[in-house]
Amino acid sequence: MPDDRAIDTLNRLLVAEYGSILPHLRQSDPFVSLSAADEAAVVDGLVRDNDMHEKALVALVLDLRGKPAPVRYDIDTTGYHYLSLEHLIPIIVEDVRGLVAAYSSAGSTGNSRADRLIAMHLADYESRLNVLQPRAAGGVA
Repeated sequence: MPDDRAIDTLNRLLVAEYGSILPHLRQSDPFVSLSAADEAAVVDGLVRDNDMHEKALVALVLDLRGKPAPVRYDIDTTGYHYLSLEHLIPIIVEDVRGLVAAYSSAGSTGNSRADRLIAMHLADYESRLNVLQPRAAGGVA
């Protein structure tokens, strides 16, 4: 019997991952100036995290005998390859804050594997956000 509460929660998080700017940065390759090289490394890590998170969420939903939420594409991000990373950093920070909020509000699913996965993804995003957030505010260039 499928674990409906865990599957629903994992699918909500999967939709949040799909709706993020991060998958689109994978294809857009924004311009990175020398002064944004450190931020580029953090953003690359976020993009890798997003990819791993999507795959892990889908795998667990399938393992729990559920159907993963379908992929959605956001056409608002199609012009990001024309922008510099410096311009995108505040947008990325706001987006990752949204992912942190989604994972934080997920609560317990009643499934220990799902709860562990959610906690790991939340920790990933929080740690990268803690590095990137001061830079978005102009603290570090």
